[in-house]
Amino acid sequence: MSFRCPTCDATRYASVTVTRPNGTVYRSSLFTCEGCSAVFTDPARYSRPPPSGSQESLERRGWESRRTLEARSRSGR
Repeated sequence: MSFRCPTCDATRYASVTVTRPNGTVYRSSLFTCEGCSAVFTDPARYSRPPPSGSQESLERRGWESRRTLEARSRSGR
């Protein structure tokens, strides 16, 4: 399965690396979308289409799109 970000539709992601205060770098268990910087733990699971179910279930699983969030903030919900 190829990666596709559900937020911005980008097709590339990268491992998150962290630079410690002493200058050493390590790769964390996180990944980030190269299009919108969304952070996730499992690229295959994150790129799947939203599961069917209630809106509450979709929000809890992190599948609410940026467009939906922006619309909600404009409407005051």
